[in-house]
Amino acid sequence: VQLYRNNKINYTDIISKPFLIISVYNDKFDSYGLSIKNKFYNYKEIEKRKKNNNLLKIILPELNVNDRYILPYFKINNHNFKAFDKILNKYEIQNLFLLNIKKITENKYNLSIHVYEINSDKINNISNFSISNFLEIYNKFFFDIDEWWKKENLIDNNILNTIDCNIISSDYSDLIDIKNKLTNLSQFKSITLKSISYNNNIEQIKYYGDYNIFLKTLFYHKIYLNNDNGCFLKSIKK
Repeated sequence: VQLYRNNKINYTDIISKPFLIISVYNDKFDSYGLSIKNKFYNYKEIEKRKKNNNLLKIILPELNVNDRYILPYFKINNHNFKAFDKILNKYEIQNLFLLNIKKITENKYNLSIHVYEINSDKINNISNFSISNFLEIYNKFFFDIDEWWKKENLIDNNILNTIDCNIISSDYSDLIDIKNKLTNLSQFKSITLKSISYNNNIEQIKYYGDYNIFLKTLFYHKIYLNNDNGCFLKSIKK
């Protein structure tokens, strides 16, 4: 990280929350959703690519009757957000990748990759491409989602931000835990105490990159930051 910083090279080391992979597959005569008949769900091929992906965490559906009841093919195809919400609740996660695979000719396929963020109720198109061999789907899919994730979470080493924040802690141990998490972030530059009071210290925090990326990183490390009416941060308790 220091090498990147010294040379003003942007990077990301933010590890995602799990994404559920949802796919529909359409050939000339049949259509499949969460079923073993869907050619995309070749778990062996997917597991190979998952091992090489350190930033994006992937979860596969069970492809059982319950999955198909919650999210049948037609609801996937119609982008039914309520049904997406239900399948995500089942797996206790918040994000999914949606793949639409359409067979164009006997030997060619067209794969469009979409990302559905449950909090925004929107479909974000990541990638569209055509292939001639079904196995090429996996390499292209994992490459594209990896590039998308890096782009969305890029830490810009040309930007140094400063924020004054109240650190609200339940006790001294909680305060130390929050400060340790802050100082261990790769974006972290420095922290300076400005004032001290019981379970409520005001600290000046300097960090690299965009504020929203910093906010996301804190959340992933179970720290909540709110800057609406004066900045404060605290631990996220289960």
